[in-house]
Amino acid sequence: MPRLSYRAVCHFFAAAALACLVGGASAEVKPLSMPGDPKLVVFPYDANNSFRILARPRAVTHIELAPDERVRILALGDTVSWQAVDKENNVFIKPTYPRQSAAGTLVTTKRTYQLLLVAGDEDDKFYQRVTFQYPDVIAREAADADRAMLAPEDLAAGNRADAAKSARGASAAAAPTLDAASLHFSFDIEGDAQFKPQQIYHDGRSTFIRFDSGVVDIPALFRLREGTALELVEYANRGSLLIVGRVLEAGLLKLGEHEVRFFNRDMVRKSFFGRLERNPDSPFWN
Repeated sequence: MPRLSYRAVCHFFAAAALACLVGGASAEVKPLSMPGDPKLVVFPYDANNSFRILARPRAVTHIELAPDERVRILALGDTVSWQAVDKENNVFIKPTYPRQSAAGTLVTTKRTYQLLLVAGDEDDKFYQRVTFQYPDVIAREAADADRAMLAPEDLAAGNRADAAKSARGASAAAAPTLDAASLHFSFDIEGDAQFKPQQIYHDGRSTFIRFDSGVVDIPALFRLREGTALELVEYANRGSLLIVGRVLEAGLLKLGEHEVRFFNRDMVRKSFFGRLERNPDSPFWN
């Protein structure tokens, strides 16, 4: 069996998390069981939904948080039927009696988790370890990996664009840094062609268009300007990643008769008749 790369694993969990969060309209997030052991589960994190955690007497359920998180408080609705111990980014829970349930809230240094603890009988299904995947973190890590693929000439092009912007009397604000906070996932993507991008984002200087690794033919890229004007765009091709040396307000990907359109909510908005109109409050216009 071929080994999966770190980026492939990130993409898998991001897609699985999105399917769980979008596909399920219930108030509970559904866990993903690990292939080797169904007692080890992963929840896609969602601050607005709850996590149903199965436990059983005479067994400990380990809730493992992100390495950079620390538990601040764990509040349970029933502290008689449930025992809980926490240390750093770990919480250990155990029900005293079978067929019990309790709601609880776990507050950490970074997030808040709404928990629903459910205890079955001693031979019922339970979760031995519960971990979480954070879709926003996965997306940013994948974006950082894409950013690291920039060749020196791409960085030089970005620096030249910054210099030209300054020469035209633009804002003297410092250029965005390359940390996670500088990335903007603000593109809406429309269309169902096979080459529809997995993700489009920008860092304030460049636009990144990432395709599925199975896409063979890369489509032509056009900039959609205000109204309906089209302008062919040059880009750097890094395998399944296209890098454009500017922030695009909107674009058209076209291959034969198939099209995919996208627009950047940071810069434009759609009028009642579907035309693109400039957002005058956007800081990303040159």
